Amino acid sequence: MRKHENLPLNLPFGTAKKPEAAEYFAQRLNDPDAWCLVGEMCVETGQKEKASSAFRKALQLADRQSVTKVAEKMIEAGFFDEGVKLLEGRRLDASTLHHVLDVLAQRAERKNFLKLLPQCRWSGNLAYRACGWLAKLYPERAKDLAHEILNA
Repeated sequence: MRKHENLPLNLPFGTAKKPEAAEYFAQRLNDPDAWCLVGEMCVETGQKEKASSAFRKALQLADRQSVTKVAEKMIEAGFFDEGVKLLEGRRLDASTLHHVLDVLAQRAERKNFLKLLPQCRWSGNLAYRACGWLAKLYPERAKDLAHEILNA
């Protein structure tokens, strides 16, 4: 099951097999979530430029709160630099930050991971979790990191 099949917009998108059909529905709905789904579908079919355009349309329609959601979807789709740039300077809730950092760590996006890392200071749980992500991103320094944590 694709990510977008369990969202409220799944009726038109679940039956759409091509990004073009999803784009038709997104134009009619004029909703940032719909355009994010088009972007995800375009990435799945290798249409990176079209995906970028869909995410730009989503951002144009997004309000202040939904910009974070669009940025998160962009990061999931592989638009790391663009998504992280949107999130920089925003205080993210722990759940969103956890998800975004996890995606960046899984994809070995060191540069972008480090840009959001300081936000972990707001949550002891996230700070602890970040140590594991750092060890994964920097395996050559994992032993030193563990030593610093244990002696802190």
